[in-house]
Amino acid sequence: EPTGNANTPGDPYEPPAEEEPKEVSLKLMSWGIGRMNGDGTYPDQAARWAELLKVIVAEDADIIQLHCVYDEAQSEVILADLAATYPYSVYVQGTTNCSQLLLSKYPITDTDYTQITTEPNEVRVAGHSIVNVDGTPVEIYYAHTNSADWANEVAAMVNAFGLPTSDVWFV
Repeated sequence: EPTGNANTPGDPYEPPAEEEPKEVSLKLMSWGIGRMNGDGTYPDQAARWAELLKVIVAEDADIIQLHCVYDEAQSEVILADLAATYPYSVYVQGTTNCSQLLLSKYPITDTDYTQITTEPNEVRVAGHSIVNVDGTPVEIYYAHTNSADWANEVAAMVNAFGLPTSDVWFV
């Protein structure tokens, strides 16, 4: 057994005490903002966004995953309205109207993503981000699946990120 340590040569070695994982409580929100792209689905896009913004603000979630984000320009409009409350964000690009935006009150320290569909005209992606919640890293997994093929897309996400199926929760 080694004696001494880097701080005090000659003192008996004491390994650092293992810290118990901190319990973290977060309020998460996932919302499909859908069709705010000026395609005519909702004639008054500004009014629709104003109503959705009220809901988002009222929920006061710690982390929000918005899906059906049309494109990066739309994500910039969203960020402009929510940056004061959610200073950390990640935009995950899929094809048009299949992108996602993760907003957080806490720092997002790492993100990776993977494609979960192979359809040529619709690329959906799953994201994995690590959020630093008061010194505790919290892993967030998120996806925008196609309702017709959600089981295969979730399986692709589980496989891509190496998640045990017992740890996957569907919301």
